[in-house]
Amino acid sequence: REKLKQALIAGIPEQSDSQAAIACAMAVDQNVLAEAFASSPTAALRVAFLCDLIAARRRYSKLQKAGMASLIRALDSAYREVAWALLLGRSRAAMLSDQAVEILRQAAETARPRILSEVVPLLIEAGVMPVEAIRGWLNETEDKDLAEAAASAAVEIEDQEAITKARQHVRASARVVAIEFLVSRTDPPFP
Repeated sequence: REKLKQALIAGIPEQSDSQAAIACAMAVDQNVLAEAFASSPTAALRVAFLCDLIAARRRYSKLQKAGMASLIRALDSAYREVAWALLLGRSRAAMLSDQAVEILRQAAETARPRILSEVVPLLIEAGVMPVEAIRGWLNETEDKDLAEAAASAAVEIEDQEAITKARQHVRASARVVAIEFLVSRTDPPFP
């Protein structure tokens, strides 16, 4: 129990390992999850924890939906808002409080690309332009899907530097998104 709690607090780098640990904790003792979340020292680790918690629920279908809802209801109000937005999607992000948006902004400063793929769309929907987070995301990610998502975020906020990074990215999926955006903005060669 204590080893699991400490591992969850420290953050498990591999997504599948983290989700498996969370699923184990949900099945055995949900108090471990609440304690691990409360003991996480930074907003970035807490948001990563929430992302993994929600992904674990999706991955391990046997996890009780009621258990997830009770865990989310037990969170402080700002983190509860973040958790519901992560669970329910972008439509929920427009209603986030300033405190919840600030938590997401802090998390985006140091988050890994897979967490940025969850956080950045929420920030954009909340009216924030997370330029540095998107640029960093493009610099760090080598995953095809994450590169495409980062390029899409760059296009959505129309940040020219990030779009240039996407156009020069090692992943073709990011280049395609950037080039399609740039082509859509140019005049056709023939009238």
